Amino acid sequence: MNFENNQLGECTICNLRGPLTEIRMHMHEQHLSKYISKYFPISSNILEFTVTDTVEIGDSIKWAPHQVLLLIRLVEENFDNFNTQVKKKIWVLIAEKMSLILNKKITHEQIDNKWKGLKKTYKKIKDENKRSGNAPLKWEFFNVMDSFMKKRPEIIPLATCDTVEGLQLTSKETTDSNVEATNDNGSSFFRKKKRYDSDIQKRHDEKMARLDEYLKLYKQSLQLKAAKKD
Repeated sequence: MNFENNQLGECTICNLRGPLTEIRMHMHEQHLSKYISKYFPISSNILEFTVTDTVEIGDSIKWAPHQVLLLIRLVEENFDNFNTQVKKKIWVLIAEKMSLILNKKITHEQIDNKWKGLKKTYKKIKDENKRSGNAPLKWEFFNVMDSFMKKRPEIIPLATCDTVEGLQLTSKETTDSNVEATNDNGSSFFRKKKRYDSDIQKRHDEKMARLDEYLKLYKQSLQLKAAKKD
């Protein structure tokens, strides 16, 4: 007789109770799988990683998609601190939090190296997609990183007057009416840009909230797995 079948479990999402094996399967099928498929369809094997958790992070590192998402999320949370604090201390804090959530030992050197690789790929795709005539390159983590990386000085190109519609005066003899029209165009441009930025921020906040919820669900699934071992 399987000892696990004699253990009772409870779903931490909907409080369903039953044999531990059935509860673990229920939690995956009814909560984790549906949630990931709806909000994070970035990889065909992300569900496999979430359930089996077979990817080891050691000297030879192979990162699962959910581990990369977690790293990106934690980097974003600490993004502004990289300009004011010693980077090593921040990586140590992120490594400790990742180790706690994933129940794996992860060093700050490992996540530092991984982040350098992610940033390199992001910048390469960003630069390639700026070139006219090229089909846009796609990468599963691009949108998540771009939501906050695009604000970095090394990512944002220097703006010039002739790149902003309505701000360039073509002649010193511009009439008052033309100046007024230019100002109106400029004001309209910035109003539209403000609304556009606000919509982007709203979508980003919603995406991050869903990511936080996913990480919460994932952590709870690990707790169920730990309960099985006990």
